[in-house]
Amino acid sequence: MKIAVLTALGRELAPVIKETGAGKAPKKETFSGHMKSFEVRLGGKRIFFVQTGMGVKNAQRASEAVINRFRPDIMISAGFGGAIHAGTGRGSLAHASKVLLFPEKDALEIPGASRIAQKLDNIADKTVFVTLSGWTGKDRLRGFLAHEDAPAVCEMETYPIARASLQKGITFFALRSITDVADEDIPFDPAGISGKGGNVNLSRAILFFSLRPGLIPYMLRLRRASGLAASKLSQALMKLFEAL
Repeated sequence: MKIAVLTALGRELAPVIKETGAGKAPKKETFSGHMKSFEVRLGGKRIFFVQTGMGVKNAQRASEAVINRFRPDIMISAGFGGAIHAGTGRGSLAHASKVLLFPEKDALEIPGASRIAQKLDNIADKTVFVTLSGWTGKDRLRGFLAHEDAPAVCEMETYPIARASLQKGITFFALRSITDVADEDIPFDPAGISGKGGNVNLSRAILFFSLRPGLIPYMLRLRRASGLAASKLSQALMKLFEAL
């Protein structure tokens, strides 16, 4: 079995790469210009970890490249997410039964998501994922979701990965670990600190925050939250690899 795990950022993958030893595996490469991949074998399974860069367009390019290059049996979109509704705490896990693209309103039902989630002993809540085409405040998203019954999580990559997987008949699962709760908005567009390929550009980030020092305490809180979220995500992925 071949499993591809796609995340936007290296920080989202770091703990699980360390846990599996994928960072030391011989198959470590960069392809399609900016995407990094790590391959590891666990219990007879070949697992490919792919860093796609942030955003819908990067996720779409990565999905097509991963399918053509690795021919996976299962595609997993993973990473950090923001809670849209109250009651979901930092480090909580969520899986998608449905994915919406905002603001386009395109929707995908995810077949078999509950069956895969059961392999995690239901530690991930069943939610709707809202993939954002650009930075958007959560008040607007709550209005957009007025007719949805399930709680929701926002992120920026799942929809194109789900669509590419389902179009090719590949089993798909989406898993996110929460970094920001419902009453928190990221107070800037992440594109402001990103470079080519949707990855954080250190020089742009330093300049951005030096001009906006009031954002630095928020970023320190987010860094702590993302460390917790990455650890929880790693634990869930390791459990899933064992069960699949």
